Amino acid sequence: MRESQRMTPSLSEEFTLQQAKMRKGVGGFSLIELMAVVAIISILVGIVMGGQSQLLSKNKVDGAVERIKSTMVAARLNALSTGVTQYVGIDVDAEAYVSSLDGISTYSGGAWNAGAAWTKLEGVNLLNSNAKGQAGVAQQYELFSFSSRGTAAGGSILVQAVGAAKTGKVIIVNGITGRSRTEECADLGTCQ
Repeated sequence: MRESQRMTPSLSEEFTLQQAKMRKGVGGFSLIELMAVVAIISILVGIVMGGQSQLLSKNKVDGAVERIKSTMVAARLNALSTGVTQYVGIDVDAEAYVSSLDGISTYSGGAWNAGAAWTKLEGVNLLNSNAKGQAGVAQQYELFSFSSRGTAAGGSILVQAVGAAKTGKVIIVNGITGRSRTEECADLGTCQ
């Protein structure tokens, strides 16, 4: 068999300096290539992490708004079906809310009972506001009462992510219909 027809190289042949120089540039990465790849990956990770933190803040606000709003809807429907006025209270200092629906919490004489079950909302700020998202009267509690006739003591509450001073969502309760709606505020005071 001829030398050129062999499938495997002959182990008896010497590995020459010429062959070593030819193979030197064939395998592996240079240090510059490796540094470029690491730089690109770090830029991409930075972009993703920034977007993820904004998304997390938005999700916290959306979750808090939906929890409060669904409690208000349930209070309104319960008041209509049972004929008993239902209450939803918002504590803007503690970032918490309570409802008379749970059977434990009751509102009378201008205050909630001592055993009221307040639900804390994490990662959001609750503020008194008007329907346009402008800061309202600084008071600790906001009370929404839903009567058996379907009406409510109207009002609004602003929900913001912690550290997001100019954006948020306003929950607005219509006093005539008792229905609640949500408005997004890209810049406070300009909610639609």
